[in-house]
Amino acid sequence: ILYSSQISITENTDLRAVASEPGKNLSDIDSSQINVRVKSAFPNPHTHTHSGPISVTLNCGTVGATMKYTLDGSTPSQTNGIVYTGAFTVSSSITFRTIAIKDNMVDSQVYDYYFTIN
Repeated sequence: ILYSSQISITENTDLRAVASEPGKNLSDIDSSQINVRVKSAFPNPHTHTHSGPISVTLNCGTVGATMKYTLDGSTPSQTNGIVYTGAFTVSSSITFRTIAIKDNMVDSQVYDYYFTIN
């Protein structure tokens, strides 16, 4: 493919390129592994102290990502955690951890969130 404008990379890719100029030899092939990270899963609401039970949703800016969370302090991963399928109710103070995962991309960072229910 002849490069003529910005290249959009949406998943992990091995990018290879050569340079050319009319009348000259091609350059050596240059290769680089491009790793794309999934955007983080984050909760709504964002405030952390509430006077009663709340409904919590998770959001992720990467289309098609699977969001997972834990409520026991363990680290969510591809093999651990609860797959997020919709809003859940928090009725007591908790710490939960989130991750977002998608094939052919680097997993998001794991984030901790705290909700205090008075």
